[in-house]
Amino acid sequence: MNYYNLKSILSARKHTHTLREPSASFFIADRQARPYIEPTFQKVIFETEKPTIILVSAVGATGKTALAEQLSRDLQLPLLDLAKHKPVGDNTLTGLLTHAFDVKDISSVFAGLASGEYGVIIDGVDEGRSKTTDKAFEAFLDDVAKLSKANSPTTFVMLGRTQILDEC
Repeated sequence: MNYYNLKSILSARKHTHTLREPSASFFIADRQARPYIEPTFQKVIFETEKPTIILVSAVGATGKTALAEQLSRDLQLPLLDLAKHKPVGDNTLTGLLTHAFDVKDISSVFAGLASGEYGVIIDGVDEGRSKTTDKAFEAFLDDVAKLSKANSPTTFVMLGRTQILDEC
């Protein structure tokens, strides 16, 4: 699998929404000055061609953040960088979405997540896990699961080191 395949899976049927209030940890990536070198992926477990959540794992310093930013840039989807975000817990993502989008758009954002017509890229899952307790991190993952529906096209891409994503 290559970058184009991943991008096409994630972009299927997606609409865009404008962030009312981006932050250092939740934003749509800006234009990049340097060229992006596309990675090649190994497809390990993929029961359907359009899974609801895609986990991208690799060892440290292999370009996961660069990939997350490029996907955000190309697809105009928000990126939640857990390395920059405060510790996560119950309803972290729901609260963040409610705060980041305009009131008139929030229903459409949540409906889009449920139907697969919108998505969020979550980077630094391992860093996010290291900042909080087991129960709080599990509550964060539950929030991600509640916001996506099992039969919808890809809603979330989560990037992190292999061991933590295996636990997820």
